[in-house]
Amino acid sequence: MTTIAPNPHSPYATANPQYGHIFAVPAFLPAPKPGGLLPTACEAMAVVGKDVIETWPGAELPEGLCPLCAAVMNGGEPPARTSSECKDCDAATWHGELCAVCRQEKHEAWWPTRDTAPSTDTPAPLTAEREQEIRDSIPTVYGPPWIVQPDMEADVWRVMYATDHPLAGLVCEVPDYGAHLAEFIACARAAVPELLDELDRLSALPELLESALTERFTDTGNPYARMVWHEDAPDGYPSTHAVSPVKVAAVLRELIRPAAAPAADEAGE
Repeated sequence: MTTIAPNPHSPYATANPQYGHIFAVPAFLPAPKPGGLLPTACEAMAVVGKDVIETWPGAELPEGLCPLCAAVMNGGEPPARTSSECKDCDAATWHGELCAVCRQEKHEAWWPTRDTAPSTDTPAPLTAEREQEIRDSIPTVYGPPWIVQPDMEADVWRVMYATDHPLAGLVCEVPDYGAHLAEFIACARAAVPELLDELDRLSALPELLESALTERFTDTGNPYARMVWHEDAPDGYPSTHAVSPVKVAAVLRELIRPAAAPAADEAGE
């Protein structure tokens, strides 16, 4: 039996990346063009690969195929998907924060640059041991701010810490060609503790997310209750929907990057 590979990656695809997907194209039309982002039989969006395999209802399907696409090819219905609103054009869509047309437009612009785009590989997680090493490396004295001062006579950049002494304390000297390195060293004294504080805040996200989802999407305040959201339908009657992963991700983004507090004059203080 033929085995197909997963579809090529695109940041604008919505189909399950573990499988190859079916593109429902009538036999009298040309085969899908490789590299294009098209709707799949499971009503997601996937990139057409180089090797397109033709199939038809009732035919033996290859291994590695999306089970949802396979079910549709065998006469089943595509999965029910939650409708939302495209953030770019406000069109109704079941493809998350962008509709199919906007995804295709962005994919077409991104696709030619894919070989030069930054890697999307997820970095290895920070281990507890490495985190502790970083915490232990922070000096208990010589606090920020650190500053950079040029010494033109010695052709060096000096990184200094603030002190009551008439002359600031010397941390290190960097050759004159290393101005950016000196700035990095000076910035790191304040930046590393700030990043560790942010790590502490993000480590509490599971509890914060549970609390936020419970408050917004449960009617009883019970964290084990079914999550739903309500809106007024076009006919004026209230409508209830199950909470989709898109809404959960939106709440998570709010928690990761909370909105800045308004300035005093904006808050009316």
